[in-house]
Amino acid sequence: MVTLFLMDCGGVNPYKRALNEIGVQVMSSDMNAGRKGGLLALGAVLVFALSACGAGNKGGDTGCGDYLEMNSSEQKAVISKMLEDKGRDPSNGEIQLNKASATLFCNTVGSNSSKISEIDG
Repeated sequence: MVTLFLMDCGGVNPYKRALNEIGVQVMSSDMNAGRKGGLLALGAVLVFALSACGAGNKGGDTGCGDYLEMNSSEQKAVISKMLEDKGRDPSNGEIQLNKASATLFCNTVGSNSSKISEIDG
């Protein structure tokens, strides 16, 4: 749980409820610094929340270092996207074969920054 200290803007803080709904414990301070403090705190929470989400599924552009840190279902999603981006409609067998190839490539000749799409040659 994240705890956030907001400055009291006087009256009801419109951000407290929204922050509580996303799992942020809000504590208020008696300092009357206006709404600027609340906005800055909300902005910090949003930046933190968005950065925690990552950049999403990069398919074949995923680096070996990132790929090897993923769990099996994340690896499967990345391989599926890589094959779909190449215009394929991959079967489960093709996904599993490419997943094994990417893992072997990354654990042998690939470096942390090598893209998993390099398994094709």
